[in-house]
Amino acid sequence: MGKIKLVIFDIDGTLYESKEYERELGKAIVSLIGEMLGISADEARRRLESEKRCSLTVSSSITRLGLNRKHFYSLLAERIDPSRFINRDPIVVEQIRSLRTRGVRVAAHTNSGTILTSKVLDAIGLKIKDFDFVMTSDEAEPKPAPDGYLRIVDRASVSPEETIYVGDRPLVELKTAKILGMTTILVGQRRSNWADYSVNTIHEALKLINRLILNDT
Repeated sequence: MGKIKLVIFDIDGTLYESKEYERELGKAIVSLIGEMLGISADEARRRLESEKRCSLTVSSSITRLGLNRKHFYSLLAERIDPSRFINRDPIVVEQIRSLRTRGVRVAAHTNSGTILTSKVLDAIGLKIKDFDFVMTSDEAEPKPAPDGYLRIVDRASVSPEETIYVGDRPLVELKTAKILGMTTILVGQRRSNWADYSVNTIHEALKLINRLILNDT
């Protein structure tokens, strides 16, 4: 690992944890797919799960179902209010902002759309402007495709070896980051060969990041 110059955070399931929001979001996704395809919710759920077995993510599945991903997420953002389910987290807000004051660049990388991403960050207490870069599936191919990762490090003018990637899904997020040469932190109870470090919560991840930065100086 080189000197740490960039930390990339996944958002959903990483910067916050809310099973309620996960359930509501899942319902809204299925309902919207059904409406856009003119099929029942049960059929929409069946088709989505079938596509996810191949593509691993909702975002890629949307495209495989023949829907415009950017338009889909724009409509989805109108239907759901993340602030009803996600609690503000002053610790996460302060720690992310403090990384930037110490000269470390900070990015968010999500498979969601830009509008919904902004609403989720706002629910946590963050803003788009709290990050040097925010990469959504409106701009890049969804994870696990390397497109978004490479765009971020290119814009930050750093190497993958100078980058930490923080996420909660080993195969969808950390595998690509690790193959590219990034240091990976897995948030959640699971362990994975794709994770250099595993922690239980985002708060533990932020403490670990601070230790790694201190060891670099």
